[in-house]
Amino acid sequence: MKIIISDLHGRVDVFIEAINKIAQLNNVTEQEVLNRVLLIGDLFDRFRGDVYKGIEVMRYFVDNNIQSIIGNHEVYLLNYINKQLYRGLPY
Repeated sequence: MKIIISDLHGRVDVFIEAINKIAQLNNVTEQEVLNRVLLIGDLFDRFRGDVYKGIEVMRYFVDNNIQSIIGNHEVYLLNYINKQLYRGLPY
């Protein structure tokens, strides 16, 4: 069984709290819950120039090997990074 979650909008704190609660209620570890999670887009809020916050949020999910499907907010971030790299600027 998968646990499907969408539209976190950068609220990793709320996500972690929910994972802990699910683990506690089902008497399993947090990692066992994370292994069942599928995120379906909008992991962080609309990109408004704080690229490092977006990367920080995505890094948490990558580090925890959480499966996800890209949403429009992730596209905003990737487009911004690509434009900066094309211009030779740091993101």
